[in-house]
Amino acid sequence: MLGGVGGEACEALLRLKVRAGDAEPEVTGACLSALLIASFERGLPFVLDAMKNGSEDVLRLALLALGESRDERALPALREYAENPGSKDVRAQALVAASISRLPAANEYLLSIVERAPERRALDAISALGSQRFDSALMERLRAVAAARGGPVRSAFVAMMGPA
Repeated sequence: MLGGVGGEACEALLRLKVRAGDAEPEVTGACLSALLIASFERGLPFVLDAMKNGSEDVLRLALLALGESRDERALPALREYAENPGSKDVRAQALVAASISRLPAANEYLLSIVERAPERRALDAISALGSQRFDSALMERLRAVAAARGGPVRSAFVAMMGPA
């Protein structure tokens, strides 16, 4: 992967490929991910621009690339798209991306959604946190928040984890 090689020449080639486009959005997503691997600092502005100007498929893949970067500087963009009034699929993907980052600040954000957001968003946050179901400390915190909230939110947690 070119992102692992690094260097400005590799980054230029990746940017060129993104600008040229590809019939497969996954190729563009892989290029965006590689840019973040090569240099998060230099790649982030380009990735954010691609998210605003690309297709919804590219946007969803770029969100995942941001989450996979596990860099705190990605969180503002993930939160922005998670709270965007646009596509519910994009909002849900932003929550998944926040979860796969495994960053403490992202987990706090997701737990706050489960605790206080409208039910549908809370259910999406629980679903997103499912990628971390083997983190016992996080799941214990999620269990407490879901139990306090009750109703469908508690039921979604139980369905994901099984009864305690």
